[in-house]
Amino acid sequence: MGVSSVREKYELAHPPEEWKYELRIRYLPKGFLNQFTEDKPTLNFFYQQVKSDYMQEIADQVDQEIALKLGCLEIRRSYWEMRGNALEKKSNYEVLEKDVGLKRFFPKSLLDSVKAKTL
Repeated sequence: MGVSSVREKYELAHPPEEWKYELRIRYLPKGFLNQFTEDKPTLNFFYQQVKSDYMQEIADQVDQEIALKLGCLEIRRSYWEMRGNALEKKSNYEVLEKDVGLKRFFPKSLLDSVKAKTL
């Protein structure tokens, strides 16, 4: 059943505020990495999906050292134009902490157990 069929069948029976569409990549074809290199938006969407699943479902169960490394890698990915040692400056770190928030990069359990300044 396609999206248009679902809309025709169900949307008329319910008010618009009850509707929420969720797009997920559920199956990966053979050689998906080769396909994704040609289709950057899909690769980015898949990355965001995996990251969201990690942060919501398993991040609090991961070893803190691994969670810290993954969070640092995500900061580097998000701020690729920033020099490697830029966050050593207190002002840059505070901007990241206040403007974006560390919870975007690190699980709550890590942030609760380690002082932000020690990260």
